[in-house]
Amino acid sequence: MVSNRRIVASLLFAGVGFVGVAHTVLAFAFDTGLAPIGIIVAGFSFLGLVAVNVVALLD
Repeated sequence: MVSNRRIVASLLFAGVGFVGVAHTVLAFAFDTGLAPIGIIVAGFSFLGLVAVNVVALLD
């Protein structure tokens, strides 16, 4: 069974990942030069999602 803490962590990382992807897309659309920051944020949130959910799969 998935604990509430893992659900909250997954939702938090998914939200931060969405923000990272949105900032990346908008940075490319408006040519602000801040796309690498959005890519880094989205990448770390994806790694966080993997870290939280791999532990859940191994239980």
